[in-house]
Amino acid sequence: MTELAWWMKYPLALIAMSSTALLAETAVSDFRGKNRLLVIPVAREGFAAELERQKEELAERDLRVFILRGASASKFAAPPELAVELARRLASDPAMPQIHFIGKDGVTTLRWTAEEFSFAKLYASIDAMPMRRREMQKRE
Repeated sequence: MTELAWWMKYPLALIAMSSTALLAETAVSDFRGKNRLLVIPVAREGFAAELERQKEELAERDLRVFILRGASASKFAAPPELAVELARRLASDPAMPQIHFIGKDGVTTLRWTAEEFSFAKLYASIDAMPMRRREMQKRE
């Protein structure tokens, strides 16, 4: 009989490690230094599909997207603890919810209404930031 790989011997350990990794990012501070965040308070119909089409551009900019409402089945829905923190931290007028951008430093630097928001504006804003420029230079 051949020696089994460690992960075949201990499948519960692998599941536990995977679950821990998924649950590790439950606060905005968990993303500091690693990811930029785009917080969508209420997703309009078809927004998750648009995010899927943008996934390469989002990944290129280390951008994580979290939808607080309107995307319960979406992979972009914020985990409950994170959603509560984001909603509290980014409270805006319910009649005019705003899309928020949080930089890698944890600071909210940009806001748009749903009507004002476009991925072109988002990417242009991020790409003009000094940290992003350094990242692009390193990749060249």
